[in-house]
Amino acid sequence: MTRLILAFLLWPLHLYADEVPPPLPALYQVANVAVGDVLNIREKPEATSELIGSFAYDASDIEVVAFSLQGKWAMVNDAGRAGWVSLRFLERLPDVVGVSGLPKSLQCFGTEPFWSLDFTEDGVRISRPENEETYPLQSVSPSRKNIKVQETGVRLTWLTENTPVHAHIVPGRCSDGMSDAVYGLHYFDNGGVGIGCCSL
Repeated sequence: MTRLILAFLLWPLHLYADEVPPPLPALYQVANVAVGDVLNIREKPEATSELIGSFAYDASDIEVVAFSLQGKWAMVNDAGRAGWVSLRFLERLPDVVGVSGLPKSLQCFGTEPFWSLDFTEDGVRISRPENEETYPLQSVSPSRKNIKVQETGVRLTWLTENTPVHAHIVPGRCSDGMSDAVYGLHYFDNGGVGIGCCSL
């Protein structure tokens, strides 16, 4: 009888033991919100927390960078500030992969000086206030078919003036140092643009 009671008490834990949260960051869209209504963004993952913004009922391409401990809230960015929305009003969008094998919307950026980096059919495009240049992408590891940048990161090599630049994109919370936004990917290289964050 004691074993039966113990099994009954532990059974709910078994239901959740093998659940793995989906990898982040990822893009979502607003779902189950009435036409004309909005999805509130709150300062903390609590229904009574201060409102700091909102998404329209049909908003899409919302980047989720973290989940609350109980998995009921999602951390998002809006107007340079991180906040929380109820996860039950979000629906995950399918991943879209670009020619490099990386997420098509992936962009990395940094400050001092300002720069942004994205991936095109021709390679790595770096934009700075004074110019924009594209460099050939020499290698991507793991192979382009096996990239899971949100889970294990990715190593890249691109060529600038015949000099290889070795870069890494790795998962983890990242701050741009200029705003209260929180990003889910770090970028760093050995002499191309330096250190920054990445966003989908």
